[in-house]
Amino acid sequence: MEEKIFIGLYTESLASRHYAMRQLKQLGLKSSGLKLFYSSNIRSQLTYTCQAWSGLMNDNSMTQITGVEKAAMRILNPDLEYENCLQTYHIPQIDGYIDQQCQNHYQKTLLNTTHPLNKNIVLNTNRKTRASSAVRMPLCWTEKLKKNFFFNYANCSRYST
Repeated sequence: MEEKIFIGLYTESLASRHYAMRQLKQLGLKSSGLKLFYSSNIRSQLTYTCQAWSGLMNDNSMTQITGVEKAAMRILNPDLEYENCLQTYHIPQIDGYIDQQCQNHYQKTLLNTTHPLNKNIVLNTNRKTRASSAVRMPLCWTEKLKKNFFFNYANCSRYST
C-alpha cells in the first residue's frame, strides 16, 4: 500500500511539468525542444533512483508511470500513437529503460568488489548451471526476497566466478 501512495504522489507531482510542456508547445517550441524538455524534466524524474524502488513496483505502479510517459507523448505529438511516437523520437519505453538501468547497476555492483553493495551479492558456487563457469543465486523462498534488487537481477544476468 505504501508504494501505491508513493507512486501516486510521485506521478501526480509531474502534472505541473506536463502543464509546462503544453505551454512551451503553445509558445511554438519545436518537437526537438519538447523532447529535450521531456527528457530532462519528466523522464529524469521518473527514472531517478529507479534501482532502489523498482523492486517495490507492481503492475499498477508501472501503469501509472507509463501513463505519465503517454501523456507527455500526446503533448509531443498528438497525431501519433504512443509506441509510434517513442519510435519516431528514439525514446526507449519506460519499463524497458528502468529494467536496463537496474541490470546495468547490478552488473557494476557485481564486477566492482570495492562497491559497498557488492558484499550483499552472495554467490552459491555449489550449484553450477549448464554453463560451467556460471553460478546462480541460492534458492529464494519468500515473496519479499524475490523482489529484492539482487535476486531479481541476478537471475537475469550471466556472470562468472
